Amino acid sequence: MLNVLRKVLLVCALTLLIVSTGAYAESWTSFKYAEFDGVDITPAFATDTLTYTVAFSDIIQPTITIGGIEHDIAWIQGFYTLSNNGINTFYAGGDNIVDPANPKNVLWKWDTNPNISSPNNYVVAGWSAQGTEDRIVPNTVNDNKSFTYTDFMLNGTSVIYGLHVGYYDEGQEKNITAFYKPTGNVVPEVPASVLFGIGGPMLGAVSLLRKRFGR
Repeated sequence: MLNVLRKVLLVCALTLLIVSTGAYAESWTSFKYAEFDGVDITPAFATDTLTYTVAFSDIIQPTITIGGIEHDIAWIQGFYTLSNNGINTFYAGGDNIVDPANPKNVLWKWDTNPNISSPNNYVVAGWSAQGTEDRIVPNTVNDNKSFTYTDFMLNGTSVIYGLHVGYYDEGQEKNITAFYKPTGNVVPEVPASVLFGIGGPMLGAVSLLRKRFGR
């Protein structure tokens, strides 16, 4: 009888764990480093800049390089803002992106990994495509997508983007999908008011830094 009770409690505990973790986005550590080519995120992340666009280049085949091996990107099915260090948080608000003709049909789900003690403060916040037809796909009519936060405040936190990417692995001869973030350091966004106060030389320096670090 005692063994049966233990098994029941174990099942209940696992169920609670699955339910509780399923409500959040992938953890910050789920995003591994990779190099992207032919993927543009615009504009640069900045406080109070709410709308960002993910777009594939129409000139080259978009690729992702993992561990020195280059793969063709097949699709993007998630776009996120990530805390640069996984500790500092940023403030963000967002909603599900729904079908205008049928608001009950969620196309892209608002997906977050929060700081439990501080509502709307996240280390991961963005959107996840709910159907294969909603993915961002190179060389199609769906080769770009814009995402709008209802609130976006960096609070001094450096952030980078994260993508849920599908790519073809020639070695395994199959499509693989996983979470990745760009390699390299991140330059914190400098408020425009500060830049204009400093003047032209600083603007030029920041521009060069952004180019150097892919911003």
